[in-house]
Amino acid sequence: MAVWDNRMAKITAKVDNIYRYLIDNKDVEEELLMKKFKLTQYSLYTLLSGLTDNPDIYTNNEFFIKKNGNRLGLDDINAVLRKGSKNSKSPNQAERLLYLFHHLHNAIPDDGLTMKELKNKYTELIESCGYQVKSESALKRMIERDLQKLEEMSIGLKRPLTGHKKYCLTEIYLPKLRAESATAVYVSMLLFQNTLLEEAVFNARTELEKSFFKKNSNNASMLTDRIHIVGDTLNYPEKFSNYLGHIITAVLECHPIRVTYENNLGEVSNRTLEPVGIVCKRGVWYFIARVPDIDDYRTFRVDQVLDIHLYELEKFEYPEDFSINEHIGDSWGVFCNDEICQVKLKFSPEVSRRVKNIRYHRSQEIIEEDDNGAVTLKFEVCGLIELKTWLLQWGDQVEVLEPESLRKDLLKEGLKIVNIYRKKAQENA
Repeated sequence: MAVWDNRMAKITAKVDNIYRYLIDNKDVEEELLMKKFKLTQYSLYTLLSGLTDNPDIYTNNEFFIKKNGNRLGLDDINAVLRKGSKNSKSPNQAERLLYLFHHLHNAIPDDGLTMKELKNKYTELIESCGYQVKSESALKRMIERDLQKLEEMSIGLKRPLTGHKKYCLTEIYLPKLRAESATAVYVSMLLFQNTLLEEAVFNARTELEKSFFKKNSNNASMLTDRIHIVGDTLNYPEKFSNYLGHIITAVLECHPIRVTYENNLGEVSNRTLEPVGIVCKRGVWYFIARVPDIDDYRTFRVDQVLDIHLYELEKFEYPEDFSINEHIGDSWGVFCNDEICQVKLKFSPEVSRRVKNIRYHRSQEIIEEDDNGAVTLKFEVCGLIELKTWLLQWGDQVEVLEPESLRKDLLKEGLKIVNIYRKKAQENA
């Protein structure tokens, strides 16, 4: 059995390498491909016959492989396969298992394949080798033997006999990625450094490094050395990562939680909550929960949770009329405890180009552009406490036109800042 598993592992690895090479090297010459992977033409064509459902390799009756300057067509392949080779045989079990696994993997989004669909796939394979299917019953027995062999190799399957409608892989196998797509995914994972998700994505990053940076192990370190992510991070992300995991489970499975929570004023309280959604804002994670005591929704920061208990044996009914997108949609950030109001902001010519190119809120609308280049934006938002903090970052490059209450708040905050520096200046005078 160990010998068989080792053989299959080598064959699978070789097929996977060929697959990735074809994706990364469009219109490679057939002769070069056969030489690189030590394949006969018959072996190559047999492999390609099972990849016609992949648009990265095959489209419009042609493969992205060239022979004598022209793309290889499916008719060309079938003609060679029908003739067979001098030593051609009906596909052996190793070839059939690779073929079977490939199609089961591709059928994951469709929840698997029926026996009828499996028979059609096998018929195509057998006939492409120049043989005829002996009988329906013999074909079914062959498929059942191969399915059993996959299970003996620890590849889990769901079957109609176990209550599943189709034959399907039980494990969630990740889709194949192009090298550039894998690099983009890897780089996006760098966003989670020193955040609550760093521990969760660490293993995924390691696997990508082993798979896509195997030939040049320096590429991974080069990416981290040459790409710098600017943003707020936590001092001790590992402290809160388990809390986030519990909260995600609570949201997905509708389990209530009991939390010890510290608010912005340092006040600590114990609360029983029903989490209904999670929000990430500039690397900071929040969760929205119904508070049964007041029958309303509140927003909580994950990194302000001091302790958490997940009631795994209890369930709450998820509110049918609740939508996380609608709940958060009108807020400037994540808090929705005030009324929606109209806000008008006038930005200076120095920053007008920037604010026109970025959409800060879904209600954003340009209502005026002055001759000198200033631009006025209008919003319909709530969460003005977060908006006020954002406005202070712009300094004298923005003026609040409406509402008057927000103008007064900004004036108070501005005077506080002035007094701090004025006092310091007087002390140093």
